[in-house]
Amino acid sequence: MTGDNRKTQILNNNGFSLLEIIISVSVFVVVIMLATSIFQSVVEGQRQAISAQHTQESIRYVMEVISKDMRQAVRSDAACHAGGNRIFNQDNSAELWFENKHGECIRFYLDGTSLMKDRDGVAASTTPDEIEVSDLEFIVKSNAVGVSPANRIQQIVTMKMKVEARSVKVSNKTPFYIQTTVSSRFYE
Repeated sequence: MTGDNRKTQILNNNGFSLLEIIISVSVFVVVIMLATSIFQSVVEGQRQAISAQHTQESIRYVMEVISKDMRQAVRSDAACHAGGNRIFNQDNSAELWFENKHGECIRFYLDGTSLMKDRDGVAASTTPDEIEVSDLEFIVKSNAVGVSPANRIQQIVTMKMKVEARSVKVSNKTPFYIQTTVSSRFYE
């Protein structure tokens, strides 16, 4: 009787068919592919967020350094480039010249994708290598030449620029448009 029981167990022991195995493996592969693509999307989103945060922090620091220099500008009688009896001078809207309280000529301008600061002929980049600056524009609101001291207004500079990360790991870079307005602390 033991031989008959074994034969009955073998006949009743139905396994998985080849079709069932192929379908279950296919469903498993589809689920793994979806999970992998979702994971890749999350990682790319995190890279973009970190890149944007780093760019914002870097440019915030740069803007503060530039604003500090601009606040220390004094009236100059053409000692620093163009114009006379002004605080801020400029040849075009992409450059800004002024004299600081130490008598040094300061010039801000764009060199390629770096915002440069020239102090008495010595130029250095104010922006880190990880960010690109473009569309730099300085808008100076100042007095006309010959305006009497009683009618003068406080000169101000509005600085606008487009900034983005230089990272090659991020596929979709988001540019930032930044603007600030600064006035000199020099009063007559």
